[in-house]
Amino acid sequence: MLLVDQKLPTKRMPVASTDDPDLALLKRVVDKDRQAIQKLYLAYHDRLYRFMFRMLQQHEQVSELVDDVMLVVWQKAGDFRGQSKLSTWIMGIAHRMSLKAYQKNKKHQQQHTNDLALDRIPDHVDAGPESTTSRDHIHAQIQRGLEKVSVDKRSVVELT
Repeated sequence: MLLVDQKLPTKRMPVASTDDPDLALLKRVVDKDRQAIQKLYLAYHDRLYRFMFRMLQQHEQVSELVDDVMLVVWQKAGDFRGQSKLSTWIMGIAHRMSLKAYQKNKKHQQQHTNDLALDRIPDHVDAGPESTTSRDHIHAQIQRGLEKVSVDKRSVVELT
């Protein structure tokens, strides 16, 4: 139940102040000014790239994700409410996108590792139900071992 004295938060784009040129640019982005998004892109590109590269360690993927982050900024500029600094909002978008990409990479890498581990088990192990259980046990042991190894070392093992 809402008391009479309570006020609901209002959703609005903060008025761009002369102190923050990024907010002025964002206001222009809300109006779909292409030059403004280009300036914002240039202002944040290097910072976003370094931030995302620390997590993902893949140049091509990070380059694409920086573009994707700025596309979201272009599309969602009107959603910025001014409850944080603009840089925090943009970096938050980058953080969420990086986490999603990291999880996707991890899942893909685990699937690849599972496929490689199964390829290493000799065919003669598939002689019957007991061997299927044995094969599953071996597969689980290999998987647990590979998960404990760093990505670089795991790559060497997989390539070997």
